[in-house]
Amino acid sequence: MNKKELPARHLSEMIQCRTVSRSDDSHIPEILIFHSLLEKLYPQVHKKLEKKIIAGASLLYFWKGKSPNPSDSIVLMGHMDTVGEGNSDWTHKPFSGELQKGQHGLLDGRVWGRGALDCKANVCAVLEAAEGLLAEDFVPQVDVYLSFGHNEEVYGNGAVEIVKYLEGKGIHPAFVLDEGGAIVSGVLPGLKKPCAMIGVTEKGVANFRFTARSTGGHASTPPQKTPIGILSAFAAGIEKRYPFPVSMPDPILDLFKKVGPEMEGPLRFIFSHAGFFTPLFKAALPKMGGNTRAMVTTTCAFTQMSGSDKPNVLPEKAEMIANVRIGLSDSLSSVKKALEKRAGPYGIEVECIMGFEPSPVSDTGTDYYKRMEKLIASCYPNAKAAPYIMLASSDARHFTKISSQVFRFSPFALTAKQLSSIHAADENIHVDSLIRGVHFYRDLVYNTLPGS
Repeated sequence: MNKKELPARHLSEMIQCRTVSRSDDSHIPEILIFHSLLEKLYPQVHKKLEKKIIAGASLLYFWKGKSPNPSDSIVLMGHMDTVGEGNSDWTHKPFSGELQKGQHGLLDGRVWGRGALDCKANVCAVLEAAEGLLAEDFVPQVDVYLSFGHNEEVYGNGAVEIVKYLEGKGIHPAFVLDEGGAIVSGVLPGLKKPCAMIGVTEKGVANFRFTARSTGGHASTPPQKTPIGILSAFAAGIEKRYPFPVSMPDPILDLFKKVGPEMEGPLRFIFSHAGFFTPLFKAALPKMGGNTRAMVTTTCAFTQMSGSDKPNVLPEKAEMIANVRIGLSDSLSSVKKALEKRAGPYGIEVECIMGFEPSPVSDTGTDYYKRMEKLIASCYPNAKAAPYIMLASSDARHFTKISSQVFRFSPFALTAKQLSSIHAADENIHVDSLIRGVHFYRDLVYNTLPGS
């Protein structure tokens, strides 16, 4: 077997190990099976690194470096759990880990299955890099921690407890890298060059419950307004016009300025001078919807609704849940106030049932960020690295408590279709991209120096 194919074959085995996250942590036995698989696939890591199991199933590996200063340490992150297969039709079975050869063999083929991108590819690439370096008896210049959570997909406590453990030992890492942006094309209109999106912060996240009440009764004599009708009218109003401000925070301006010179036509000048054209962007971007709107405002997605348990009975209480992603110009408090103001005329109760504030913004002027740019240029010469606000949430937000340099970047080239497969059907990664990711992490560990 070609040794270059090993990362793909190992990722395939990881995908075949079901680790679907559940909020009650009842999936821990499945995660522990995954631990055993990692021991088999990466013997050097498990022989030479100190391993700790935290919060029942999260993993933290410690790789002692030459520097005596624990504050020089770096953390490479990922998570072992996945979401389920969902209700969509898969053309490749979700937990088969199918290896599909390309025109020239497996190296230009793909690995298919749940977790291929989110986030077992990161776990695989990090461990492949570590295994190779350890086989060469390499000793890093700084302490290296490999942190893999077991319940990231359900906002679990794995990463929280890892941070508590590190903080308790007085460890404040100089650099943390978690999953996040990737090398993608078509990020913005007029930008032909692939863009390596390095998340320097992430939006906050919250779940809000909205409750409407009535006296109930028989469905044959409904009142003029039913609880579900009231909630539906409220939701339609929110979707028609968000009650949140549009803003152009610094990471978005930096992104536009960075990619501006790579654009074509008049957009080159407009994006290169994004600060001057801020009013234009604030007016135009929200109307584009999708990722573009999400970059510049808090978003609110209604995801669940419940009412009566019988079709002919009016509910005394109906509830609706919304998942809110909080922009940098907002906070949990400001979002709740805005939703309460819009819910007031409907007589709807508003409750925040879970929430995290937007994360602090990491500095792009540091040696760590510049090194990432150089590594990206080495692995993907055609890509342009740029900072951005991560729209989804990650375990990285917990590490901002102990480190000021927390970034979110997955070193893989992805198509728009592959991006849309995350949490959806036919998740997959190109083998060549996975291998480049291994080289990225290997070079990152190899070249990190104390005090960078």
